[in-house]
Amino acid sequence: MDCRRLAQRAGLAASTISRRLRVLAQTGWVTQTDAAAGTRAASWTLNLPRKVGKIQLQHKGTRPRPWRPLPRS
Repeated sequence: MDCRRLAQRAGLAASTISRRLRVLAQTGWVTQTDAAAGTRAASWTLNLPRKVGKIQLQHKGTRPRPWRPLPRS
């Protein structure tokens, strides 16, 4: 996704998105796939971790209650 479209969807300035994408690239979260040229914005790809550990949820003998909408006042 290019930073201009991402900025529009996030409701932020394109310059803010551009700066944050550079920080994310430095830390390995995104990779720039196409450089900006003229009126065309740079495109970026999200890097997913190779290995994701399992998260175990533990309940102390009770089940979580099912979701119910709140009564209207």
